[in-house]
Amino acid sequence: MVLNLLIKDLLQLYRDRKELVILLLMPLILISILGFSLRGMIEGGDISLNIDVAVVDEGEKEAEKAKFEQLLKEKSVGEGMIQILLSQTEELSIPEKLVEGVFQEGASDIVTVYHESSLEAALQNEENVYAAVIHFPENYRVKTWENLFLDGNKPEQVKLYLNEEESFRGNIISAITESFYRELSLSAAIGKRVSSEGGNSLFSEGNYETLSTTKPFADLAPITSFEYYTIGMAVMFVLYVATYSASYAYTEKETHVFDRMLLTEMKTWNYGIGKWLSSSLIAFVQLCVLFGLSSIFYSVHWQNIHAFLLVTITLSISVGALGVFITSLNYKFETRRITDIFSSGIISILAFLGGSFVSVTSFSETLWRIGAWTPNGAALQSYLLILRGGNWESIMPMLGNILILSIFLILLSLWIFPKRREL
Repeated sequence: MVLNLLIKDLLQLYRDRKELVILLLMPLILISILGFSLRGMIEGGDISLNIDVAVVDEGEKEAEKAKFEQLLKEKSVGEGMIQILLSQTEELSIPEKLVEGVFQEGASDIVTVYHESSLEAALQNEENVYAAVIHFPENYRVKTWENLFLDGNKPEQVKLYLNEEESFRGNIISAITESFYRELSLSAAIGKRVSSEGGNSLFSEGNYETLSTTKPFADLAPITSFEYYTIGMAVMFVLYVATYSASYAYTEKETHVFDRMLLTEMKTWNYGIGKWLSSSLIAFVQLCVLFGLSSIFYSVHWQNIHAFLLVTITLSISVGALGVFITSLNYKFETRRITDIFSSGIISILAFLGGSFVSVTSFSETLWRIGAWTPNGAALQSYLLILRGGNWESIMPMLGNILILSIFLILLSLWIFPKRREL
């Protein structure tokens, strides 16, 4: 029975030329358009990015170092320990680490730093419109050192002002700064833990490295725009297989085909399994065709074919589960509108969160993490890792996300789908 349902759905798709065009031709057209038009953004060849950042520092390192030395003496710290701590303040002067180490050295190709005398001058400067303004309050270094070395109170927070008219550039500075402080906080916590256990402090000379931007795919080979958008369009349009399957399933209900199946004493779970298998198989074939054509036309080649197949199969299973879930909702509420909502709106949202059009890491690491829990987003990140030379271990968390989501959708579908007596 399940095999007959599978064959029936495949034949139905074969006869539906319009759906075949949507599933196969449209992605190839978009790959060509986006691959050529956004080549500079992905490959970094043609688009130059200049970000002006203002820094307002209410303190001065040497003066605050002298204040910290006086504070240590007031707390009766030994002279030898004072010299050790003062030497470590050179490595842990956060304004210098962030501004000089990260922006002026690590990101000097895109960031230009300007020093302003006051916050008002930076925010109201008419000559240079800054994408962001970083404000270090008075005695920030002293309070930071006191917190790190003497378990004092946390220093006043550094304030980052973003220009709404330069939101893209401002978000880049925000991401870099947040990454810097996140790594700094982690290093401080580990350093204190090691010190409390009698080990060497993490902040000893030579152990504290200059921080830079956190990148999800650091130290991997670059990709081309066609590689990125081949994956982006493939994982987006494969979701339309789920809506196609659900739409066709509801047509079977409207035309009483499903009722006639029930008269043959077919179990409803057999019907669900058939839909899941057919949707998964169609999704797998669609992905293989798209990636096969892309290897011919756009030179998108996979070195690790086994990892590629594993991701493709996992994504296809998830698409099948999504198709069954939408079908269950259609049957439960006796409407086709849910399919329309998915195809016209929700898939677009999933495509954005998953990074099909542009990498969401450009906007927020939070969006990137959310996208990793969408089937298309997790698959896209896995495919990119494979293309860029990642190992098996690097893609396993993403595949785990897809499988968890698939199981959740299937269980939810079993709960939602009407019982036989309700149909």
